[in-house]
Amino acid sequence: MLKKINATIMVLVFLASMLAFSVSAGAMGGFSVSPVFSEEHQIPDEQGFFDMTNLTPGEQIEIGIFVNNQRNEEVTVHIELVTPTTTLNGIVDYTANIPERVDETLRHSFVDIANIPDLDADGFLVVPPNQSALVPILIDVPLQGFDGIILGSVSVVEQLTEEQLDTGEMIINRAGFVLAVRMAQNVNPAAPDFALGNIVVEQVNHRPSIVVNVRNIQPRLANGAVASAQIYPRGNNTPILERNDMDVNFAPNSIFPFSMIPLDDDTGFRPQPGHYLARVQIQYDGRTWEFEQEFEILPEEVAGVLEGAVDTGPQAGPIPMWMFIAGGGGLLLLIVIIILIVKLSKSNKRNQQPQQQMTQEEMMHMMQKMQQQRQQQNSDQNRDN
Repeated sequence: MLKKINATIMVLVFLASMLAFSVSAGAMGGFSVSPVFSEEHQIPDEQGFFDMTNLTPGEQIEIGIFVNNQRNEEVTVHIELVTPTTTLNGIVDYTANIPERVDETLRHSFVDIANIPDLDADGFLVVPPNQSALVPILIDVPLQGFDGIILGSVSVVEQLTEEQLDTGEMIINRAGFVLAVRMAQNVNPAAPDFALGNIVVEQVNHRPSIVVNVRNIQPRLANGAVASAQIYPRGNNTPILERNDMDVNFAPNSIFPFSMIPLDDDTGFRPQPGHYLARVQIQYDGRTWEFEQEFEILPEEVAGVLEGAVDTGPQAGPIPMWMFIAGGGGLLLLIVIIILIVKLSKSNKRNQQPQQQMTQEEMMHMMQKMQQQRQQQNSDQNRDN
């Protein structure tokens, strides 16, 4: 039985000066979201997303969104506040909260300082037909102030009804909108800085991989960074894995999971227990950060990462052509032998009796001929005597 695909459409437009995502106020299938800015704090020239400055420590800011329903039926949406992180593809993810990708240096997470007071505990909102709902969002500016920026987003995703799920369609689209939030208190941005996190062996897209966690330890976006890394067995200067010149956009105070298996690599990789050395280079804003870190892969980690993985070694690569030829030739020869055996078996059954009679006649003829030869030899001997 085929599964129904639930496709979420994210509207991410207006690439802002800080490369934060936002959405248009246009409708998608009769459903849209539009921002409600804080006139006191919103930067006047920026209307694509929430971009706020002139923040006073300890004050509370109110912004909001309009959820507009132009349909003749009610719409249920799920609203969530998000602290952006960095994906394994090296882009900033504004769509979901991933706590393990948030670095420990983050002092003020957007989800901790913002809240939606009128929303139920599950985050759902029902908008009546042909109406708009105002959703206030309250933000508490940290009392002690903050450096750099605080980055967040508001995610609004349409929820499907039982009737929509039961239509029998294989692909069902639902609208989703993401509005970015950027807050800055100080004019001078935080200086860029990076650090190296833990190094683990794990599955990436169902393939074994060594993942080097690179940390952006500053409250700032780092767009256009370039990451490279090499993995060496301890005591060996020849890398067993390397990945160079990957473009990365770091979210503030986030962890980038740098996978040492390129996503288009089909050769397979089977990790081995042992001690290794990782060397990592990050290029950004005219500077280069270089890191070295030793790590160990344990036997139980190898067993865990190989379970259910694909392309786990050279044996998983393409089958050599000679194996195809030999295998095909052997199969053809086997088919010919089977056909001959079947034919001979049928022929033996059909001609078994005539073949036996022929053999007896030949034997009688041979015996008569041998007897005549003996008689001729005896006659010749008598004549000689």
